[in-house]
Amino acid sequence: MQKAESVGLSDYYKDLVAKGGLSIENITDSTLKEQIKTYQEWYEKALGCADAVSDLQDKLAELAKTKFDSITAQYEAKTQDIDHTVNLINGELEKAEALNQIAGESFYHALIDREQAKLSTLEQEYSEKLSALREAVFGGSVETGSQAWQDMKADIDSVTESIQKSERQLIDYEKSLRETAAQKFDSLEKQFENAVDLITSEISQADKQLSLIEEAGYMAEESFYRSLIEAQKANVDALAREYSTLSSSFAEALDSGSITQFDENWYQMTGSINSVEDALLSAQEALLQYGNSLKQLQ
Repeated sequence: MQKAESVGLSDYYKDLVAKGGLSIENITDSTLKEQIKTYQEWYEKALGCADAVSDLQDKLAELAKTKFDSITAQYEAKTQDIDHTVNLINGELEKAEALNQIAGESFYHALIDREQAKLSTLEQEYSEKLSALREAVFGGSVETGSQAWQDMKADIDSVTESIQKSERQLIDYEKSLRETAAQKFDSLEKQFENAVDLITSEISQADKQLSLIEEAGYMAEESFYRSLIEAQKANVDALAREYSTLSSSFAEALDSGSITQFDENWYQMTGSINSVEDALLSAQEALLQYGNSLKQLQ
């Protein structure tokens, strides 16, 4: 455009050339006519160059967008594969729920593992796309605020939202894992409690009968104490198995990360195990007392 400006044509004729409303045949002044012709030639060449630059800019923006979209395609394939695995695991969870079963902790460990992989994938996608956008802007192929820039930014914003969603999902899975560990522990505890309650009820009734006999001034027969001893042995065995089973379940949950030290479930499980241990010690003490009473009769 500098060449055109160097011709020295007045602004009036420049404006006519730009608007395309000037017929050079109507110009009689040969000098002016030559100036207009020269200006017009350089002006048209400048326009051609501007169009070429614009076309090149469009192509560069298109290439930048193509590179950006290839990142999207690459990571979409990865996340789709992870989502497929998650859907399969959730399908197994739904089967367990339909059968009124407690889903194993392994299901939630698998879900957490897959969600962590998805979160890592999304973070990598975000990083690569942000780098691609910055490279395109700094390289001049994409102008800030242009449609291509807005499309790429909207895509990055979508990935950011997916990252937040994945982080929330991880929290939900970890909460479900803790709940499942607690449910499993409670179920085991309930099973043993039902068995122990039957035994302790039998022992309690026998103790009441023993008290009535002694209050009447009589002595219970050896067979009576032998029955109490057998019942108390069964109680000790049941409590010992409960203590061992609950302790193993607690250690497994702690080792796998289903519970963490000093959280709510940790305190509840520890309290339950301690209660069983106290009951076991009391049962063992009672067993010794019954044995001593039997010896006194013999």
